Amino acid sequence: MDNLLLAGLARSSVYKTHGMARVFCGVDQDRVQHQEPNLAEDLRRLDAGVWITIPDGYGGMRRVRLRAWVLLVAADMLAANSLLPFMESTGAHLFCRQCDCDSRAAYANAAHSFVRPPAPEPGAAKSARPSGPSLRSWPMLKALLERCRGLSGKHLKKEFTENGINKRVFAFDPTYVPHVTPTDIAPQDILHLFPDGILRSECAWLFYILIKLGLDLRAVRHAVRACTSLPADVRVPDLHDDLKKGVKGGKPSAKAVMRMTGSQMMHFALHSHQILDPLLTPQMKAHPAWICWLKLVELFALVIQVRLEVSDVERIDNLVHEHSQLFDNVAEYEGLKRPKHHFAQHVAMDAWRYGPPRGYWCFGFEGFNKVIKKGASLSNWKSETVSIMKYWSLRSGHALKARL
Repeated sequence: MDNLLLAGLARSSVYKTHGMARVFCGVDQDRVQHQEPNLAEDLRRLDAGVWITIPDGYGGMRRVRLRAWVLLVAADMLAANSLLPFMESTGAHLFCRQCDCDSRAAYANAAHSFVRPPAPEPGAAKSARPSGPSLRSWPMLKALLERCRGLSGKHLKKEFTENGINKRVFAFDPTYVPHVTPTDIAPQDILHLFPDGILRSECAWLFYILIKLGLDLRAVRHAVRACTSLPADVRVPDLHDDLKKGVKGGKPSAKAVMRMTGSQMMHFALHSHQILDPLLTPQMKAHPAWICWLKLVELFALVIQVRLEVSDVERIDNLVHEHSQLFDNVAEYEGLKRPKHHFAQHVAMDAWRYGPPRGYWCFGFEGFNKVIKKGASLSNWKSETVSIMKYWSLRSGHALKARL
């Protein structure tokens, strides 16, 4: 955490009022460039190179030319889409920033691969490609944005809706931030995709089914407390009785989730086979929901490895397909697939482009919120953003000095 550079900070109300492009790039929605300090201006200077003085390791100093670039954006879905021109709601028909998946299409809930044939090429004509979504490409998106700049009113709204975008001016535009590609700069964040997403929901749905088959929650609670392989600093809370509640037809509620933090859910999922297997009857183990859960945990365990081989990327893609098919085999899960199940189909391509997703998940940044709160509390709630920046700059400087 001491290596984090807090490059910009603003209240959420400022982002909502003025937009990310104005905060990060100094550009308003009319594409007017304002002469004010901003992150994009710093990045353009760093692209050209900034001369700085650093210790030479021999007691003296030397001049070096510092250059830096943005490699990727680590953010949850809403934050990433707010930095880009895409819809900021999973309820949109075209909800994905990485491809043109349409929730109204017949293929929307089917598994699709973007790393193996017959994956469509970016920009391929719909009539000439297999039934399924196509990866977005920057040339096509750029042409769309140029076309939208000449539209207004209902014509603009229609173009936005049909293409899954909601703004013409956005922060991570290569016009302002050098060398970024808006269609792939923001890979999927596996914290919000798995522990804070699919795992929390599917685990709750699984427990509803297992409880119906006779699983005793009290025995599960005891088994969790008795599990010695869980990290000492992770306390998994007792499973709540609301897991017993379903909806009409004997199905789990779509809103049911495990009441755990991302860290707690991650560790519980990884140890769930060890915890639950001794408690399950043969009937429970044979149920498609349990088989589906084990496949999801296998996928998650592979995705969070600190090192991935080329073969692992293909394995991730295969596991996403296998889990999708197993999910469809659970009769009680009918109608429960979510956009995050689609987002999981992009993880293999993200790993191919950027390496192990654990290297850019949001766990560390979520933990950084504690630092933000500490800096804010020291301000006595006056000029909080300035106080936080000063607090972190001094803390980072002290940590850097201690290492020299």
